Amino acid sequence: MTAHDLIGLWSAMHGYHSAMEDEQLMFREDGSGWYEFARPWHSDFVLFSWLLEDQDCIRLHPHSEVEISEQPGDRFLRSEELRGEEVLECQVAEAERPLLDGAVRELRIAPSFSLAGFFAFAGRDEPSGELYRKAGLQQ
Repeated sequence: MTAHDLIGLWSAMHGYHSAMEDEQLMFREDGSGWYEFARPWHSDFVLFSWLLEDQDCIRLHPHSEVEISEQPGDRFLRSEELRGEEVLECQVAEAERPLLDGAVRELRIAPSFSLAGFFAFAGRDEPSGELYRKAGLQQ
């Protein structure tokens, strides 16, 4: 696996279209990225920098966490600085997802701030919208 293979959006629920929650990882070409735990009207983001140290090892430096709640009548934004780093073993393999035709690339990784350990490749494009702008994620 190369760094180019990681670039893009990875989703724990890609291929499970009726899921109410999702976890997403975004790896950008510039070495920045983010993790989102998303549920209706509420998201938690961890922003990080990353480096692929070898073909099966990613070094993450989480630097901030942002929480946004957009329930009607209750808009909340919290931001907190994080420190530290994690060295994570990773693997990319082909996997089947129930509502997708054919196999997809699946990233097997378990950062400490994530609940999921498996993320399917959802594409190179970043999501857009008001929530991502408020979280400071849109470039």
